[in-house]
Formats: sequence, structure tokens, C-alpha cells
Amino acid sequence: MKKHFKVKFGYSPIDFVSVDELGLQKAIYGMFAKKPIQIGDTFIQGDRILSIVPHYSKYTGWNEFYDPKDTDDFLQIKRDCPNFEGYIESTKNYVAQLMQTGRINEIGKSDIELIENNNISVYAQLLKGE
Repeated sequence: MKKHFKVKFGYSPIDFVSVDELGLQKAIYGMFAKKPIQIGDTFIQGDRILSIVPHYSKYTGWNEFYDPKDTDDFLQIKRDCPNFEGYIESTKNYVAQLMQTGRINEIGKSDIELIENNNISVYAQLLKGE
């Protein structure tokens, strides 16, 4: 099942863009590089991205701006949504690795299974400036 994410770039409930797995890679690149990115018809300054979270309403039928609040909501998420556990972090590692190896042109081009690199967090190394 295709995964969808909310890329939040402001504090209003409407300040987000919905992306798939490939758009997620682009958004993460924008965050890391602090560069503007284009996702669909939307341009976002990478340094203004506040968070990236699963876009549950794509699967649950909720209003686009609804955030889960109670136990019933979270039970519906578990029932109706794909498993997002570790996916964003793995994508961060993948994008960081592409950046470190000079393969920026591959970001957002390939919908592949993300594999941890021998349990070494490339993302953590990038944050440290290694």
C-alpha cells in the first residue's frame, strides 16, 4: 500500500502538503539542505519545514485537517493505515546517504525499499557534520 505523509511548513492547520514516498525524499532533502523544493504545484523553503508525519486521513476518510485525538481514532489508524514505523527515519538515512555520496540527482526518483546501512545512522553522521 502506498504511503502518504503531511509535510507541515506552518502553524495553521492548512499549512501542509501531502506527499507520497518519492515526495517524502524530496521534502527531507529540502530540510537537510535548507533549500527550496517543489512538490507538485507547491514550493516550500526547506528550512521552514516544521515536521513530516503520516497522513492518516488518506486512509481513514477523515477531513484533511483532522488530527487523531482519542483511542477510537488510534484503533482506526491501526486497522486502516499501512505500518509507518521507522519509515521516515529510514528515508532520512537513505537521503543522507545519497547526499554524502554526491548522488543528489537520485533523490525522489526511485521508490525502493529502504535498507539500514549496517545499523549505522547516516542521518546522525550528517547532523554531526561528518
